Amino acid sequence: MVQLIDPPHLMAKKELRALARSLDKNMIKLLIVDDSALMRRQLMTLFQAEGDFEIRQARNGDEAVRENREFQPHVVTLDINMPEMTD
Repeated sequence: MVQLIDPPHLMAKKELRALARSLDKNMIKLLIVDDSALMRRQLMTLFQAEGDFEIRQARNGDEAVRENREFQPHVVTLDINMPEMTD
């Protein structure tokens, strides 16, 4: 199931936990995709502080596609402009 979320209406942690429970998982699998190391680090710090996330990161579109296939995250944070995307 893929659910697109508008940035102003980000899922609350309560909704993320409900999603994880519905998938019969204890940890929420999160993929952080951003070409900015600073943004990846900020998001990683934010979600790690919560403690309920298994997190992977991708620096560009190619890495994001590969990680999405391998990791199969429940939630993806995605930068709008993504370098190295191929057609």
